[in-house]
Amino acid sequence: MAKLWILLALVFPSAAVALPSATVAQEPELVTDRPDFTESASVPGGGRVQLESGWTLEGAGDAQSHTLGEILVRIGIGDRLEARIAPGSMVWNDDGEGEDVSGIDDAGLGVKILLLDPAPPIVPATALLVSSSVPTGEEEVGASGWQPEARLSVAWDLTDRWSLGANGGWARPLEGEERFDQALGSVALGRPLGARLGAFVELYGLSPSGPDRGDESYLDGGFTFALGPDAQLDLRGGAGLTDDSADWLFGLGFAHRW
Repeated sequence: MAKLWILLALVFPSAAVALPSATVAQEPELVTDRPDFTESASVPGGGRVQLESGWTLEGAGDAQSHTLGEILVRIGIGDRLEARIAPGSMVWNDDGEGEDVSGIDDAGLGVKILLLDPAPPIVPATALLVSSSVPTGEEEVGASGWQPEARLSVAWDLTDRWSLGANGGWARPLEGEERFDQALGSVALGRPLGARLGAFVELYGLSPSGPDRGDESYLDGGFTFALGPDAQLDLRGGAGLTDDSADWLFGLGFAHRW
């Protein structure tokens, strides 16, 4: 537990340039769906295209996994709808016992619909995300079928400094030949630390994490740095809270909007 308190001390008081701001009526600031697990309740806007990408390293005991790419292309279709395309990432898995597996994982498709504009302080910005992986990946790292997911995202501007984002959803993953129901949820709190720097702290989880496994839950946090109005770098780190979670994770990323 000590490492969790250290993590909290490092990232909290924090938020997110990357967390949702409940401003949608005017030309918005850059709001990304990374680096946190919590998806924003905003869309890029009609005619805008947003590219998000990154790298994640996680470990459990002697095993480690790298994911490079994490590309998400968000295409604004009108003011309330976006199309989402995720080409497959490169994955390297090392089980710590000399067995390495690598390859391109599955691509993904989805849409996000902005359902409600914010009406502070009661009504949050609200969006619905519907997506699925597509079985295009290599056999060693991809799934054998589509993996659908739906989630509701809400976002509040609590004050002029603090913002809160939350997701709740359901998925129907496929592992091996077995498909199972999975609940997912998250809550993320953040605040800007300056004109360019922001940070967040987040709790998220999946239940169950597999047909023969229990829940996965994580406490993570990180920082974002704006390179300008349309570009952003990010960094995150976190720790698993259950036996079926990874022990730790670390990631870097980049986003750009046109």
